[in-house]
Amino acid sequence: MGWRNLVKRKLYASLEIGGLALGLSCTLLIVAYYVNEIGYDQSFSKSNKTYRILHVNAEGNRYSGLPSALAHHIREEVPQVKQVVNVFWPLTMFSQTTLVENRDADIRFYEDQLLVVDTTFFDLFDFYFISGNPKTALRAKESIVISKTMAEKYFPDSSPMGKVLLVGNVETVVTGVIDEDIKTHLTFGFLRPVTAYPHLIYTWEQTLAFSYIEVEEADVPNVTAQLYPVVLAHSKTANAKYLEGFHHTLQPLKDIHTTAIDWDVITPTSHEQLVMVLVIALFILVIAIVNFINLTTSRFTERMQAMGINSIFGATGTNLTSHVVLEFVITLGFASLLCIAISVSVLPFFSELIGTRLTAGDLLSPTIIFIFIIGIYELRKFSLHLSFSAATFYFGWFSFFILLSIVV
Repeated sequence: MGWRNLVKRKLYASLEIGGLALGLSCTLLIVAYYVNEIGYDQSFSKSNKTYRILHVNAEGNRYSGLPSALAHHIREEVPQVKQVVNVFWPLTMFSQTTLVENRDADIRFYEDQLLVVDTTFFDLFDFYFISGNPKTALRAKESIVISKTMAEKYFPDSSPMGKVLLVGNVETVVTGVIDEDIKTHLTFGFLRPVTAYPHLIYTWEQTLAFSYIEVEEADVPNVTAQLYPVVLAHSKTANAKYLEGFHHTLQPLKDIHTTAIDWDVITPTSHEQLVMVLVIALFILVIAIVNFINLTTSRFTERMQAMGINSIFGATGTNLTSHVVLEFVITLGFASLLCIAISVSVLPFFSELIGTRLTAGDLLSPTIIFIFIIGIYELRKFSLHLSFSAATFYFGWFSFFILLSIVV
């Protein structure tokens, strides 16, 4: 009976299924975007113990740039810290580019995706190496590690390992290729050791370093309290009195992408923005549900007449209820399939619109599928509850006229 009702009223069925599928697909895409954004920097094995040091001034403004010398003294004087790694964005910080060349293949482009890091970078951030050894990839100062995308761009017909790349007219040798298909704020095309830039290794005068430490969560308050005394003890600044109002704080690695601070080298997606996105998704879903219920309840008179006739011919309450539930299940099933088809088809355009690369794998990840299944199940219960409530109200006021019309 459920299937027959849908086939009999094709226009209503199309509006119900199409409207619900459109609302669900919009909600699914937004939820996929949200899950993607909060999933940054969680793939590293030490992500739960990794923090970025932030500089906080007397007004409470937070900055991510630090003097590189601080990391050197943290290694020596703060025993709770297991690792310290400095990262530099020499091009991004000043909105610059540099010429990268593979002269053997006559391939050259201007690039800005260059990171300069301590040689222990891969001990803390365990990127997946397609080629090369993370333990030795940054050992030589002429070494360079490149992403898979850059390997295909500059060495389309051969392996890049051991080949020469000119970066700003400086010869470098490719010692590793990594798979950059990972959600992290540490995006790069080229990675160079800080030993190739001696002026960055130890300085108090410039705040060009972004320092990451490995520390147990229980030790975070103790480590935080020790950081600024290190600065005052070693910076030899004439402004020591001015600096007394300053301090440091530790920012969990997983929070970097979703926390806006007063100055940062990256552009985060703020938590407030993500909350607003979820509110929009909820609003769209509510509209889709209301529209679905309105279309469903608009046919109650016809349904009740049919149910009255069926009851006269011996149909039980259980039979009648199962028919309504079956129709709901069929409608939700078709709407769910259409929702997935719409979402996958518009995914490239949606990714371009939001400026974030989403794939079908992100859309159909276990987390998203779990949320979607739970959402559909709750939607089925909610819709049935409202529909039966409306039906009860309708029967209470108009049952006499419906039964009279059936008899006549």
